Amino acid sequence: MSAGAALDIGSGRFPDPRATVRLDWYAYPGVSVMGSVLHLPFRDGTFGLVTAHEVLEHLPPGGGGGADALYRACDEAWRVLRPGGTFELDVPHVQGPAAFGDPTHRRFFVPSAFEWLWNPQRDPLYPRRLWHLLGLRVSRSFTVGPFNDWHLRKHAPRLYQVAERLHIGRPGYIFLHLQKPGATETRTSPSRENI
Repeated sequence: MSAGAALDIGSGRFPDPRATVRLDWYAYPGVSVMGSVLHLPFRDGTFGLVTAHEVLEHLPPGGGGGADALYRACDEAWRVLRPGGTFELDVPHVQGPAAFGDPTHRRFFVPSAFEWLWNPQRDPLYPRRLWHLLGLRVSRSFTVGPFNDWHLRKHAPRLYQVAERLHIGRPGYIFLHLQKPGATETRTSPSRENI
């Protein structure tokens, strides 16, 4: 594949527009490959970008250490990324309205739950692949009278921006932007920028 190849895992009905390959468990229109996030059907180092928008909360809990589905999914993203490639993911925050609003959600997250991806002291069961943290952001969820986030973003974008800056509302989603270290790089300390 080309250097600009991008994989969207769990693309569903709303794929990432940057994706050149769209993978999902179901045959939604536009899905180019059917498969599982736990066993990506691609060669090592195939993509420069891997995205997983609202996917990881659907993984079943269980297993131990490296056998856990969440560890395996992140290891698969690492495997198919080129050195220096990026992994973007988002999941509902445990306090957000979307966390328990979908009966297929099996996992619930807070930002610190992902530290094991870049911090070698955080989880001794996941010492194998440490990412560079490029960004971590928590969006806010607002309800004002009959209006929710979508209404505010569309009809009152300035009010939405002010409310987000003032941290009004509940946490909504956790957004992570990670980078696989380059081929000659060795990780010795955690990357703490942008937390």
